[in-house]
Amino acid sequence: MMIQHLNEAIAACEALIQRSEPMDQELEQDIGTAQLSFSSLPLPSQDWMEACQTMGNILTGMGVIEHASTWRSMGLLIEPDRGKFYEEAGRIFTYCEQWEQAIYCCEQLLVDHPDHTPTYHRMARLYNKVGNYKAEGQIMHALLMRQPTENSAKSHFKLGQSLAAQGQLARAVECYQQAIARNPEFVQAYYALGDLWLKQGNYEETIELFQQLAEQMPNEADVHHRLGRAYRQTQQLELAILSFRRALQLDPELRWAYTGLLNTLLQLQRWEETLETCRGIIHFIGESPWVYCFMGNALSKSGQKDAAIASHQKAFSLRGWSQPEAMGYEFAYTWFGENIPLWERYLAPLIEPVERLPLRVLSLGSGDDSSLCWLIDNILQQPDDQLLCMTTGASEQFKNNTAKLPDASKLILKEGPLPAQLERLSAQLQKRASVPLFDIIYLQSKNKQADYIQQLATHAWPLLKPDGVMIFRAYRWRHPTDESQSSQVGINAFVKTVSAQRLHQSHQLILRKEHE
Repeated sequence: MMIQHLNEAIAACEALIQRSEPMDQELEQDIGTAQLSFSSLPLPSQDWMEACQTMGNILTGMGVIEHASTWRSMGLLIEPDRGKFYEEAGRIFTYCEQWEQAIYCCEQLLVDHPDHTPTYHRMARLYNKVGNYKAEGQIMHALLMRQPTENSAKSHFKLGQSLAAQGQLARAVECYQQAIARNPEFVQAYYALGDLWLKQGNYEETIELFQQLAEQMPNEADVHHRLGRAYRQTQQLELAILSFRRALQLDPELRWAYTGLLNTLLQLQRWEETLETCRGIIHFIGESPWVYCFMGNALSKSGQKDAAIASHQKAFSLRGWSQPEAMGYEFAYTWFGENIPLWERYLAPLIEPVERLPLRVLSLGSGDDSSLCWLIDNILQQPDDQLLCMTTGASEQFKNNTAKLPDASKLILKEGPLPAQLERLSAQLQKRASVPLFDIIYLQSKNKQADYIQQLATHAWPLLKPDGVMIFRAYRWRHPTDESQSSQVGINAFVKTVSAQRLHQSHQLILRKEHE
């Protein structure tokens, strides 16, 4: 409701901006030379003052005091400043994550200030937020063409990021190299270049780059962390451990160096060393859910099942999900706890309406049973909400845990080949001329090969409602022998065929289906 009032208030201000007439030139000159008495100076219009005051009141209610003060000050201007209005409105829309409206404000601002470099950068970031990487790249290219020398290193870097997101990796590499050539001290460009080379499989170049950086900046923790990641990618695991430990000596709170170290120890099956490292992290840094997650998985691999279950229950409790301990769910091995903040953020809009239709969720696969229990406990809160799980075969752990759900009737389990099940369901809908069924579709099949994932997603997409969310569990899984069959290849090929907004992209990919 507050957002609706905010949008209405901004619209009212914009209407006044569009109606306002420029100040008479002679009057403006008189004011500038102080030829008018104070009593004869023009005053801001009452409507404009009230509209800006309303904005200030709304922002104060939202706790955004600094922005509220800015809007009240804008109301005192004799003549509304169109550029200032769109700049501040864009800031508010960005704060509220209303990306399309923020982009519109940038467009309007550039009408009056076509050479305003920060607006180009802001607009590019906004296009990145909505997953429109092509438009992001076009904006950065336009900036480079308009101002080829000003901020060129940063602009080349930003354009490289956009091109990389579009999959134009060769051009992205050139942009990063251009950024480095223009500013040899631009560390982030080196990082981006090395990360991209690593993604392309150019391991020797990546390691050489980070080794040189480590020599030039021996006390920079993130350089050693990235070098360790490159070593781990090339299976030089002992060197990776040394690099991660060096990074942590320099920055004891660098979380990603900890996770790199723990993942490497797990890969080497050094369970006891993993556990000792987890205990050390808890002792020196404090309790964190991700540490207990690593500990639980190491305990599970070392055969200590009960201790593993207790560790995962602790991890979930620290994430704010207390049901695993209360209901006795037994998750011996899971990484789902790391996804809870993502899912809370992107699934919350589906349950915000006080009065809403029943939610329908489809899970393609059952290996990640903790995620399905979390969905039923936290998202499917109304009596008629339902989760359909299609799987080639459910484990005993899955069946035992889902039997303990407070309302196990919300789960429907169907076993059999996934493509065949999807085809039957699609045929039934077509026969009945029914609308798409699902608000959320989660692809967590054990088979992560590109061709298979692309096939599943293609069959499942018509079953997803507009504005529905599709989640891919393993976006970064790499095939051990055939890079073309890595999951990301198939998922990206699928995404190119549909109209979707990328809400999040990391180890998971989260899409929102757009209206066609």
